[in-house]
Amino acid sequence: MSYRRDYFQNQMDQMARVLGKLLADLLGLKSEGKILEANDLTLEVFSKDIGFDFEEIKTTPPERLVDFLIEKKQFSDEHIQHIANILFELGMEKDPSTGSGQAAKESKRVLYSRAYVLYEYLNSVGTTFSFDFLLKMNRIKEELD
Repeated sequence: MSYRRDYFQNQMDQMARVLGKLLADLLGLKSEGKILEANDLTLEVFSKDIGFDFEEIKTTPPERLVDFLIEKKQFSDEHIQHIANILFELGMEKDPSTGSGQAAKESKRVLYSRAYVLYEYLNSVGTTFSFDFLLKMNRIKEELD
């Protein structure tokens, strides 16, 4: 039984490292202005390293996203935090004033609405107050209103 638990814990730790590295890489690409590469990297990492399509997160209704990630994908709160941060960062890059305005606006809404739900969940289960989550949630509210 201990072997199974150790194996499961190792898998969870590995996923946390992959998500953390993805977030760091996204921030690096973002700082270099390589937005398309950031989107491509996200899709690739989710497909190859995590084993599911990132589109599943975008197509799952926000009100069911937490249950989807916890029950179906067996994500921990740490994983959910990484996902929320990835959604937030990708949403920041969707500028309706460039390119296809309506499509960019809808993409931003999809990403931000899911990030917001995840931050709300994390605030509700966390034992300490996160000023970072609050700032991000306020930014999302401003952008979506």
